Amino acid sequence: MRPNHLRLRLTLGLLVLIAAALGLLSTDGPASLNAAGDGLSFPAPAGSNWTIAGGYNTATHTGGDPYAIDVVRTDAPTAGTPVLAPLEGRMSHVSSDCISIRDDNSNSILICHLFHRADLERGDTVRAGEIIGQVAPEGFANNNGLAHLHLAVHTSFSGGSQTLPFTGQYTLDNVALPATTTSNAYVGTTFRSSNALQNNDPNFLYAGWNQITWPTSGPIADTIAPIANSVAAVYTFDGATQSFARFSPIGLSALNDVTTLNAGDAVLLFVASPAGVVWSRTPALSPQTANLAAGFNLVTWTADQRLVADAVTSLGDTFRAIYAFDAASQRYQTYRAGAPAFLNDLTQLNTGQAVWIELLAPAPWVQN
Repeated sequence: MRPNHLRLRLTLGLLVLIAAALGLLSTDGPASLNAAGDGLSFPAPAGSNWTIAGGYNTATHTGGDPYAIDVVRTDAPTAGTPVLAPLEGRMSHVSSDCISIRDDNSNSILICHLFHRADLERGDTVRAGEIIGQVAPEGFANNNGLAHLHLAVHTSFSGGSQTLPFTGQYTLDNVALPATTTSNAYVGTTFRSSNALQNNDPNFLYAGWNQITWPTSGPIADTIAPIANSVAAVYTFDGATQSFARFSPIGLSALNDVTTLNAGDAVLLFVASPAGVVWSRTPALSPQTANLAAGFNLVTWTADQRLVADAVTSLGDTFRAIYAFDAASQRYQTYRAGAPAFLNDLTQLNTGQAVWIELLAPAPWVQN
């Protein structure tokens, strides 16, 4: 591996978002237990992978709470992952570390160890797929030092409450977990969420990382002012030096090593607000040629919508791979030169889409 590639990969690892992307890690554990029929959606963005770290009948899942599970993410950091409502219902409990959503049967789905949206209150109605918060980091929200979600279905009766197993209408994303007295039952069972985040606004930025095209030329602080309270940082990347530059609207301005951007620049932007944020922006773009360096480049596709295979034709044998980020699932999609079609899950580029492109040698990327 060349030094500049190593430096990039280390930096991206520190940024969290590309560690799984560039390696396209798949960390599924034991085979899932499949069950047909409707049920609950997994409370995380579609495409994210999870496993049960603590199953039924453990030290903390006993008494009236035997059928609770603790889940952690396997394809990216658990902490900071958006938490999505697993069903439509009414908020029946909201505390500093837990929320409950009551369904039409008067049962409640409990989700703990998260930072919920600041505007959520008891009695509010939420839709399946609506962002309700984000997983708390290690040592917060009473998670005992492990970033995870505690999930359980509670039914109430005159003497108190009892958990129900994740079966039937409470099957969790087509994975059934029948009642059992086995200790730590179903530990290692995996889930791949299919929960579709309910936000069709093209100007919506998701909690966590977003890979976007900058809308206007000028000072970053001025452009980002309308959403500055929701953004932790903006990163640019210089292909010539294979290095990042950073701007943050919080903290000391002297620590910002980039202060201006041009319309059409591709950037990484981290949204700290658990609910995401809407930022109205319309970059003025025209097809152009981008001069790319050997190694990684963070650039915008400026031409019309195009199949990736056609879009990279002008690069010839210098092309190695292209990566597009799906902010909803916080995962990368990729297209690699020479890879079998079933391994390339990125098939199309859209006008104004920010992408990473990796080359073996410098080359102009003709976009027309």
